[in-house]
Amino acid sequence: MFLTNLDVDSDNVVSFLKAGRARWKIEDLFNTQKHRGFSLHHKFSRVSFNGIRNWHNLRQLAFMISELVEHSIGFSQIKRENSKMTMKELWDNLILVVRAFEEVVEETIAEFEQWCKSRRQIRLE
Repeated sequence: MFLTNLDVDSDNVVSFLKAGRARWKIEDLFNTQKHRGFSLHHKFSRVSFNGIRNWHNLRQLAFMISELVEHSIGFSQIKRENSKMTMKELWDNLILVVRAFEEVVEETIAEFEQWCKSRRQIRLE
């Protein structure tokens, strides 16, 4: 049921319904951000509007990445294989994998930097 001050008739009722459903999709996204760990609050900073805007933009970016990952084929397959796992547990596991990979990359970079510092001799024929 929708409340409007516009005249509704058989010609425009479908467009009103589509607009109302679109609005509820937007409201549902904000509700998801409030209750699924994205810390959506009304005021984060009372001092800097830029701070609020930057925080909001980063939160929106994190939400988009989250949605893309959760709807990817690989993540869906993992979810089917581990049907008793919650979405939070799956995200925690994904974060552990990324952090483990980050450590391997950092170790490899450190080894390469050490190799670059050592003296070498190259002979050409």
